[in-house]
Amino acid sequence: MRKGICCLTVALYINVLFVYSQANAIMEDMCGTYKLYPIPEKEVTMPPLGYEPVFINHVGRHGSRYPVSEESLKLIQEELNKQKSFDNLNADGEKLLININHIIDRCQNNWGGLSSIGAEEQRGIAQRFKAAYGQDLFRKVRCWIDPQKRCVESYESFFKGLSEVLPFQPVIDETKMVRQNNILNFFVYNQSYDKYKKSGNWISEYKLYESEQLEKINLLNRYVKDAKEVNVHIQQSFDLALFNVWAIAPNISLPYSERPKLASDEIYHFWLVQNARQYLEKGPSPIAGGIQQNISIPLLKQFIDTSEENLKTKNYGGFFRFAHAETIIPFAALLKIPEASEATSVTSDIAEVWKDYIVSPMAANIIWVFYQNKKGNVLIKMLLNEKEVEFPIPTDNFPFYEWPKVRRYYQDMYSL
Repeated sequence: MRKGICCLTVALYINVLFVYSQANAIMEDMCGTYKLYPIPEKEVTMPPLGYEPVFINHVGRHGSRYPVSEESLKLIQEELNKQKSFDNLNADGEKLLININHIIDRCQNNWGGLSSIGAEEQRGIAQRFKAAYGQDLFRKVRCWIDPQKRCVESYESFFKGLSEVLPFQPVIDETKMVRQNNILNFFVYNQSYDKYKKSGNWISEYKLYESEQLEKINLLNRYVKDAKEVNVHIQQSFDLALFNVWAIAPNISLPYSERPKLASDEIYHFWLVQNARQYLEKGPSPIAGGIQQNISIPLLKQFIDTSEENLKTKNYGGFFRFAHAETIIPFAALLKIPEASEATSVTSDIAEVWKDYIVSPMAANIIWVFYQNKKGNVLIKMLLNEKEVEFPIPTDNFPFYEWPKVRRYYQDMYSL
């Protein structure tokens, strides 16, 4: 009888651990585009008999990073100091202020830079690419890099990871820091999109939704003695800033004890707001007739042109680009990757059809892998964050598609 009770106790304990880990994983999803890169669990599918990988075409987001600026942290710090000066800060507020001051000190000289976790993410991606597709694809490669520190450091970490598992040093040809062009930074240099981002009709839609979600939350209230002393607008700005700190904390290995304490329902409402903003501003929202995704057409053209040229010349084993979430999100929608391109005009339905943490966690990437047989036939497969995904055309052999059909689809769809 005692043995049976022990077995039952162990089983219940294991079940509790599983439920807890599942709940914790869901909460980490709510970090949205700050989510740490999810290591893929499924192995890559072997190509049909007679086909060998011949090259990779890749675009990736930088890895996990420090906050780009101290804006959110300073907003929290200044509001807490103001309430303290009014003698309106309670014990939890005093503790939070200490933690915020510590985080600001921790981030000094690192704003916007890659963290050690981000470096490890890029290293792991590179080594899994080599394991899946062979070392020959990395003998000679070509790179394009956004010159922001976190992108350069991601590029360096990626190729450092490769150097650890290759018996040779890759020849990196024509490495280009590209800022003032429309290949990686189309979201900066497209004037129509810039106008949409700053004053488009998405803003009023988003603000209404934001207000509906945030009116259910008041984080600042738990840190002050008298909430009547706090303006509602200030309170909501404080709450959003605190959520941003909560979401980015894993990127910089912030101890759990220093991470802002949020309830699961509060985290969910914050994520709904942030997810809606990413979708409306950068994703496949139909609100502006597709301008958010169409700005990435130059990148798609470069993908196709470099692929076609390389199939003829065999000069490179890989093309690699290191950029931002603002690069990945529109491009994934343009490619019509199912997980990244489903659209809705109803703001409250966004979370049902599109999730930012699936499309663009930290170190997100999109790759095309090309395979060829001795007859010269070419197949292609596409991966989003190392997960095999569909092209928007039929195939009898998923995840493999006939390259001429894929190329023709995109050329016809976007008049390339």
